[in-house]
Amino acid sequence: MGEPLLTAYLQSLLDKLAPGPLMNFAIQEGFDSELRKWRSMLRKIKLVLGDAEEKQMNDIEVKRWLDDLLLLAYDADDALDDFDYEAQQLNNSFSDPASSSGQLLDLLPLIKKITARFQDIEEQKSDLGLEAKCGVRSSIINKRLETTSLLDPSEVVGREQDVIAVLKLMGLSETTEAEGHFTALKNTKRLRTLLALSIEDMRSCHFINEKLLHDLLSQLRYLRVLSLSSYQIRELSISIADLKYLRYLNLSYTKIQVLPDFLCDLHSLQSLILKGCRYLQQLPLRMIDLTNLRHLDITDTPKLHELPPHVVNLKFLRKLTKFVVGENDTLRLRELKMLHHLTDSLMISRLDKVKDIDDVAVINLKDKKNIEELELQWICGLNNSESTMSQIKILNLLEPHKMLRKLVINGYSGLTFSNWIGDSSYSKLVKLSLVNCKRCKSLPSLGGLPLLEEVKIEGMLEVETIGRELYGEASPHGGHFPSLKTLEFENMPKWVSWSLPVVIKTLLHLRITNCPQLVVPGLSMLPSLHELRFVNVKDISDGLHCPTSLTELYIARCQNLQTLPDGIISSNSKLQVLDIFSCESLESFSSCVLPSTLKTLKIWNCRKMESISDILFGPTSLDRIEFWDYPNLKSLPEFLCTDLTILLIESSVEEELEEMPEEFNSLQFLPTHKNLGM
Repeated sequence: MGEPLLTAYLQSLLDKLAPGPLMNFAIQEGFDSELRKWRSMLRKIKLVLGDAEEKQMNDIEVKRWLDDLLLLAYDADDALDDFDYEAQQLNNSFSDPASSSGQLLDLLPLIKKITARFQDIEEQKSDLGLEAKCGVRSSIINKRLETTSLLDPSEVVGREQDVIAVLKLMGLSETTEAEGHFTALKNTKRLRTLLALSIEDMRSCHFINEKLLHDLLSQLRYLRVLSLSSYQIRELSISIADLKYLRYLNLSYTKIQVLPDFLCDLHSLQSLILKGCRYLQQLPLRMIDLTNLRHLDITDTPKLHELPPHVVNLKFLRKLTKFVVGENDTLRLRELKMLHHLTDSLMISRLDKVKDIDDVAVINLKDKKNIEELELQWICGLNNSESTMSQIKILNLLEPHKMLRKLVINGYSGLTFSNWIGDSSYSKLVKLSLVNCKRCKSLPSLGGLPLLEEVKIEGMLEVETIGRELYGEASPHGGHFPSLKTLEFENMPKWVSWSLPVVIKTLLHLRITNCPQLVVPGLSMLPSLHELRFVNVKDISDGLHCPTSLTELYIARCQNLQTLPDGIISSNSKLQVLDIFSCESLESFSSCVLPSTLKTLKIWNCRKMESISDILFGPTSLDRIEFWDYPNLKSLPEFLCTDLTILLIESSVEEELEEMPEEFNSLQFLPTHKNLGM
């Protein structure tokens, strides 16, 4: 709940009691008179909360009144959830109507008791002299509601009204210490939110003893929010099926392979987060029973090759991050049209399985105006002419609405792109990626997109030249690519030449990776460039002059590079990072003068270089130097040490060093030095 206010909590109760399905069901079952009393009293109580907050500091009775009100709010919330749950059970075709009706009757005495408690609370406010104060916002922060880092069980035991706990269990799951933590949590019977986090950062592995987890969840029946994100669990405990109030379940980045059908007994579940579950292969067939599901995040689940056939019948579903086209009688693309209210991001996967072109036409992506990010994915490998023509038709029909912000085309095997890609009418498009479109020989015109900031071109195996076709017509909002900040090219084995006929004023980052036939051209048309990265390109033009704005330069695996062109460094007055990796033919820097602004110099695996003395002429601002796998290095210059704080020299280099500057002997200026042979 995160620093929740009591005012907001009462407002959530009022929202539940507003006219709607729950109140309609209450009228049907004869409970409505009691719930109307709740609503009336809550409104009156809410008006005096500001006054109560001020007086509680000096009046213990007011503080007790607020405590009692909070407990009552919890009980009322639980009762309403029970009532709503039974209503859903009656509407569920698989439930027993007689059983559900009996449980509803059992709720009536509880509801009447809560009514009496509300009446008592309301009467006490007058006795305490509490008055309505207009414009005063309550800022009560109840200690019971604060996020609790569960490091000491004694902090938790006995606090029955806690609503949020954060588990920090890294490395504790097999110990008695962990058992103590779990036992402590089991005593917080009104726990609403359980966030299982690690002490270390989330990239680490987190383990939970499955028996302890089962025992814990079987006790926490009031949970609304449960996150086990990043824990190395492989299957769900059946005790989760008893969490009938659960609204949010986060299993992202776990090792779960199959979600069991009992998960579909969670009729109150609204959000199911499975992002990054890279082992996940199957969702429950009974997902249609999750009638309140609004968010299903299955981003980055590469082994999930099909969806349950009835997922499109979830009428409240607003977010479905991936729609997988099925085969034969499984989920067809045309069924996507039933999800009218999808928002945020959508990936349509396995478009190569589309057999009927009419399936594409009926979904009409232009009507799904709340989709901001769209990825269209084919699985590569179909290269016959019939398949190619089919993919071109499919892409033409998948034209989205004009307000799209991000577009990814992945695995497309057509020979050309659709005209809508790059059309300037997509005036809100910010990010565009063309990935593994292996048969296209040219790129679409993108320069007229006014808000385009990031472009990634990857796996375009047949592209040989890039010229004016990429830039197209200038945007009326400021020339070609008026907003472009990042441009990336990757894995383009036939790309030979690239012309830059127009100025791109806004480009900050240029990255070219695994384009082994490309000779990098001059970059004078990129006057604002900050980061330049070359990895596995054929060569760098002798006449290359980097923009004077450059601050970071990375060159890696450029096997034909023998001399670093003088213009790539000497003309630069702002360079701070120079990183050269595995350029095995590189012998010299062509007597370059490093700019005084340079702070970091890394030279890794450049085995033919013997000295750097010729390039470090004059004082520098270097504070970090790294030499790795540099067997021919004979000496280090004397003047590079003024500001040096980190010097790393790989061990095989140490044996070859013949000349070490005398001032290195003290190393008083060098707080951090590793693998330094003296």
